Amino acid sequence: MPNQAVPVSAHPDVESAQMYRALEERLKAVECFSAYRVDAMDMCLVPGMVIPPKFKVSDFEKYKGIHCPRNH
Repeated sequence: MPNQAVPVSAHPDVESAQMYRALEERLKAVECFSAYRVDAMDMCLVPGMVIPPKFKVSDFEKYKGIHCPRNH
């Protein structure tokens, strides 16, 4: 009877590290994904502006997700 090869698995810590790296890469891909290819910084009119802590925002019509956000 021939010897059967036993599958060699990586050390659990190595497997965990590989899975962790794979999840990190997928998370980065999801975070960078933009359905409209619009970056929030591209829409900023005044980069580097600091808003005071007690600044009150007026009530504006909000984006409803139906049309292109660039035109909103």
